[in-house]
Amino acid sequence: MARVPLGKLPLLINLDETSVAYSFQRGRGNVVAGAAAETKVSRSETRGAVTHVAMICNDSAVQPKLPQFIIGNHHKFTLAFMQAASVTKPPNVVLLREKSAWNSLAIMRKVLQSLADALQQFSTYQAILVLDTASCHTSPKLVRLAASLNIWISFIPAKLTCMLQPLDTHCFAGYKDCVQKLFRQERSKAFEGRVSSISWINILYHVCTKFMCSKKWLHAFERTGLLGDRVALLSSTVRKACVLEDYGKSDGSLPCKEDMQVIMPRGREFPYVDMWWKPSGRRHRLVLVWGGARLRSRL
Repeated sequence: MARVPLGKLPLLINLDETSVAYSFQRGRGNVVAGAAAETKVSRSETRGAVTHVAMICNDSAVQPKLPQFIIGNHHKFTLAFMQAASVTKPPNVVLLREKSAWNSLAIMRKVLQSLADALQQFSTYQAILVLDTASCHTSPKLVRLAASLNIWISFIPAKLTCMLQPLDTHCFAGYKDCVQKLFRQERSKAFEGRVSSISWINILYHVCTKFMCSKKWLHAFERTGLLGDRVALLSSTVRKACVLEDYGKSDGSLPCKEDMQVIMPRGREFPYVDMWWKPSGRRHRLVLVWGGARLRSRL
């Protein structure tokens, strides 16, 4: 935060993936005698899912512009489906038709580029992307791409996302509740209780826009200690779990590689050298590359 250039404000953006099922057939409640208590749904619909690469930020004016990526495989996202789904697709939602619905480094490169394009109209902000330590997030190639796009990266320590990641602590539970509520409403109106693929994707469109853009997420970043006064605003859950004497106060100096290594999962190397961003005033970014035991630099 101390390194944000003079005249700019920090814009914290949290990115994470969540799985969204094709169908939600189970729910709590009572079954009325004589009523149809069963819906015919294929096994692929009950087991299949897409991945939503979701983003929230601390500024409600920027939130509607953040891209939301929905990744589906070729079996679910057919060419006919993609054409039909594009009719009602909001501008900030990106549908990706891939071999697998899992996120990957190649997809993350597209996500970063799309995010950089969306932030061009907000020149007063310095983007700081908060990520967990999934392998596709910590790749040196991705870190270097982020630096070239002037997006700074901050990693959440492994195994602490349940307490320190805003999407996990404040968003995804309500997100899933909203999806299931809308799905069951649609199912009650559908013929034989079967929700069409287009109705299903429209539910995701609604959540990507109405749900995620109708809320102010600033408090999520404050409660997890990413913004604001950590003494006054930090959640009680984090306080009980961590012993913090100074609540993350820093003199602005860079930590060493050994200190940063504890953030990563066991056996994963922290991309320390690639985390260096372009020094102020330089026309070209200085890239430091590990080459065996020696370190070389190139412009």
